[in-house]
Amino acid sequence: MSAQPTLTRLFALLAFSGFAFYAATQFQLMQESARVSGVFNLVAVCSAAFAGWRVAGSRISAKPVKSVFGVLQGMIVAVLLALVLKATAETFRLGYKTRYDDLGDATQGFFGHIAEGIQKIVAAELLVPMAIFCVVAGLGLSVIFRLLEHRRMAR
Repeated sequence: MSAQPTLTRLFALLAFSGFAFYAATQFQLMQESARVSGVFNLVAVCSAAFAGWRVAGSRISAKPVKSVFGVLQGMIVAVLLALVLKATAETFRLGYKTRYDDLGDATQGFFGHIAEGIQKIVAAELLVPMAIFCVVAGLGLSVIFRLLEHRRMAR
């Protein structure tokens, strides 16, 4: 897994970013307040772009099954990174309002926010599109890798 920029990594970054925008909007619409925040969408897109470039982009190969699992790994990293960033912001916001008595309460609140987010993601409204994205993006990026790698090797 090299850190060399390739077009396959760029396409993985773009695919992850586009899907993250959709998934973050759907995730926010599932909340009680049903308010879509541009900040959360930006955080989700940036974390997905990072996961698409560093995790999934480096695992894409000519083998379709390996590429699908690479995209699945990237999806897991993107979701966890977005949830950690959201929980961090929420913990600091509530800590500033002195809702936590000590560091233990803040730590429990942090992990509670992550667990709550994971429970909401497991809903079929998000899990099914994520699974479809992993399969379609993995196969599509594998085809793109074959085309671009063949072109690079032919030189």
